[in-house]
Amino acid sequence: MEESLRYQVTHAVNHDVNVSPILAWMDKQFNTQDIKENLLLLPLRIATQKGEVRNLRDSFQEADLPRKMMELEMIDDIAMEKNPSTGKAIYSNDKMRDAELKRRKAEDEGYQEFQRYAKVAERELAAAEDELTRLEQRFMAYGKVSEFVAAEMNLVAGVSRVPGGVKVRPEVPEGTGTWKQPTGQPY
Repeated sequence: MEESLRYQVTHAVNHDVNVSPILAWMDKQFNTQDIKENLLLLPLRIATQKGEVRNLRDSFQEADLPRKMMELEMIDDIAMEKNPSTGKAIYSNDKMRDAELKRRKAEDEGYQEFQRYAKVAERELAAAEDELTRLEQRFMAYGKVSEFVAAEMNLVAGVSRVPGGVKVRPEVPEGTGTWKQPTGQPY
């Protein structure tokens, strides 16, 4: 950046100007170095985090598969159970089947163990997704900040080009001779 500014300044004014103080002033006033670094580094961190989220999503699905399979077996067993004396289904309606499924899940230690593994994997996935969201929001925020900084720098550059600079005089109402407090925002 310094070389491009040196080129632009040299060719615009026809003499060599050391832009290091200008860049140092810009960085001090507008924190440009930090903004540039984050705008350049965050996309890589976002891409890396997306890969992490994909891996954790696969891990969660793998961890949850045995629990789902066990639940499907329970559902199938419940649907197939018959009363030996009548030959009819023991759990004849949805409410009875759902209640029996909940009971079996609560009593089966193997099912509960699979559920714990799936819960741990789900929490890891949620944390990685939260981090991805945080990184994306941070990148968007830096983009907006860079737009504001660019606008402010353009304003500063425009003011510095005005011949004789800009003089600010307090507003004095006619005939009073006293200074009046300006209203509104300072910018």
